[in-house]
Amino acid sequence: MNPTIVIKAITWTAPSDTRVGTRYTVSAPSPDAELRCDCPARTTCKHIARALAGELGRPRVRVTQRPVIRRTHAQASPEMRDLAASLDL
Repeated sequence: MNPTIVIKAITWTAPSDTRVGTRYTVSAPSPDAELRCDCPARTTCKHIARALAGELGRPRVRVTQRPVIRRTHAQASPEMRDLAASLDL
């Protein structure tokens, strides 16, 4: 059985352009979510643009794996068994 792989979060760490030694986090909780940055900028910050341009290197990606669960005939509901029996294959 092949496991199901789910990407949970994507995170980059970006250095501040104006504050020496300060680092900000650009992240998305899922691949389809909007990127967010924890810097104090009120509009779209440079850190998100740099992450999208690939200037921050590879992101940290949190991934989970789940085994594939397959229903056997004995676990199928009575309605599904009746449907399967009624099909002409």
